[in-house]
Amino acid sequence: MDQQPGPSPTLRETKSKLLEAAQAAIADQRTKAGTGQFARARSRWGRDAFRVVLGLLLVAGALVLTARPAWLAGPPMPAETAEVKHASVTLSLVEAMGHVTAYFEANGRLPATLLDAGVINPQIGYHASGDARFSLTLQTEDSTLTLSSTDSLKPLIVNAIRALQRRS
Repeated sequence: MDQQPGPSPTLRETKSKLLEAAQAAIADQRTKAGTGQFARARSRWGRDAFRVVLGLLLVAGALVLTARPAWLAGPPMPAETAEVKHASVTLSLVEAMGHVTAYFEANGRLPATLLDAGVINPQIGYHASGDARFSLTLQTEDSTLTLSSTDSLKPLIVNAIRALQRRS
């Protein structure tokens, strides 16, 4: 099959073909750009929807925590009896007494304040009376408990622990 060369295209025909090719290329680019914009818009919509759902879940969770329903918080704790409160006060004073005694053994003198001995409860009263004697007081709603450095602690501790065990 021999092809014979035909007449060469005229300048006008060449320009027309180039124009058609350029227009086809532009149309193709517009189609591709439209498809890309659609994909970007769809992706953006997905991110926005995720953010909205996440925000709604956070608000709902905050409302549930604020409402404190019984199924989440559990039943309320029973009120402490006077015996349990007395036992808790006793053990607080025994702990403070341990701090003061340890300070005395380490320094050879009583601390000027309970804070110097490491007792951070500001409700405990402290009174030094002599070289190694002191007393601690703590007030409850209905009474004041006082422990002296000369008191025997073992029966106090045992009774306090038993009272706390009976609570449960």
